[in-house]
Amino acid sequence: MPKEDQFLRDGWSSAAAWTRYCGFIDLSVDQFCGIQQRLLTSQIEEVAGAFFYKKLVGDTKALSIDEFRRTVPLTSYKDYAPYLQDGQSSALPKEPRYWIHTSAVKGTFKRVPWTGRFHELQCRNIISALILSSAEGPGDLRVMPGCKLLNLIPERPFASAQLAFGLKDQFSVELIPPPDTSEKLVFIKKIDTAIELGLNSNVDFVIGMTSSLLKLSDRFPQVIQGVRLSPGALVKLHPAVAWRLLWNRRDGSQLPKAAWKVKGIIGWGTDSDVFERDFERQWGKKLLQMYASSESGIMAMQDWRHGPLVFLPDSVFFEFIPQESLNASNPSTLLINEVEVGKVYEPVITSFYGMPFLRYRQGDLVKIVADDSKENGVPRMTFVGRADDIIDAFGIARLNTEVVSQALDQSGLAQGGWFLRKEFNQGRVILRLYIELDSGNDVATVEQRVSRAVKSIDRHWGEAVYTMGYNPIKIRALPLGTFRRLGDDCARVHMNPPDSMIKEIERLAEEES
Repeated sequence: MPKEDQFLRDGWSSAAAWTRYCGFIDLSVDQFCGIQQRLLTSQIEEVAGAFFYKKLVGDTKALSIDEFRRTVPLTSYKDYAPYLQDGQSSALPKEPRYWIHTSAVKGTFKRVPWTGRFHELQCRNIISALILSSAEGPGDLRVMPGCKLLNLIPERPFASAQLAFGLKDQFSVELIPPPDTSEKLVFIKKIDTAIELGLNSNVDFVIGMTSSLLKLSDRFPQVIQGVRLSPGALVKLHPAVAWRLLWNRRDGSQLPKAAWKVKGIIGWGTDSDVFERDFERQWGKKLLQMYASSESGIMAMQDWRHGPLVFLPDSVFFEFIPQESLNASNPSTLLINEVEVGKVYEPVITSFYGMPFLRYRQGDLVKIVADDSKENGVPRMTFVGRADDIIDAFGIARLNTEVVSQALDQSGLAQGGWFLRKEFNQGRVILRLYIELDSGNDVATVEQRVSRAVKSIDRHWGEAVYTMGYNPIKIRALPLGTFRRLGDDCARVHMNPPDSMIKEIERLAEEES
């Protein structure tokens, strides 16, 4: 029997199971900090002999938590890249269970080792998310061994793929499609196969990156078209699915909820909250959002109320850089019991369980929200954006100033100035490029030219455009000379400028035209 089955089978105390998987929701901030301090103390002892630790700290071994925060500098991936990119296990405090990778800028990947204990915790966190996505209140358990999970995962060694394979070892879940089948398929075929198999066997839960799940919803009407027009095909489907399709045929519904009555739907990605209503309309169920990364695992998730995300105490140790200090040479950090509600911070994480990252800046921005459900509760969070110049495209490609500048240069566009800003329009992600163009340029042609240039620099961009089926770059053509009238501070900003800059550039463009 897989390890986690014993806690979720019939006859086991639901209160004990809820505490095991969702007890973090009820922690006080003091309890949360106590768990953090205990795990960090253990981590410091475990990594003290590692090569990369000595490079950062020297030969000092036993540090208290305060000494650790004073002594260890803030780090980024470049501090670990010489050891991680080549898979140097000898530089690590512990032999990894496996290596994963995640997309980085300019078509590159970041390699990250995952230890066995960390992997098991993240699998358990997935079960926590399944429980919370289907619960209607505290203690409500609707997850049982044998549940069916429709999933859209990439190929290994991406983290979500490794977790899909690992989850089956820890919990009796039926993955649709099976991960060893799914990872071999190109993206559109993967979606079609997931829908077809899901129609045959019914679905309890849905999980995936939000951009992938949105694409599944787009593909759903095409895949079921033959089924809906051919009554004889219904007998091949799961009886519950066939009945729902026949019942919903009256109003012509071609949304996933016409076939499946899912218990929960789980997604991750920087734009998840933007598409919250779309998911509820398409699936008849609210999306449960997670905040995660390859370096940190799952750091936070929503509870059954689908509000601000709840921090997990045992994935990583949290520190926070105030937004006003982001560009300081050596910014100070706050602990979770020191942050202020309503303010924006960049999380800094230190790994547990022999993972390698120490005081690691991931480049995200989160806003701190109060936990109104109880006194002395742990602050919660909402995702705000990036602290650096990176724009995430569908969770697949990551563009920065250097990539866009090179693409514009390849496209033959004068770079007197430009902005690239992520926007949302009718359920789609748009990357709005504000750039000066003379009247002789056809905007649609220029959009395609820029996209092709980005693809030549960053292969992940080609994958993103193929995955979503459209080019998200949309140009806002400005009269020549518009950027010249901006101040120097504005001219140095390129990626995701604030609303005030957009209003100013629009005002200047109107004056120039």
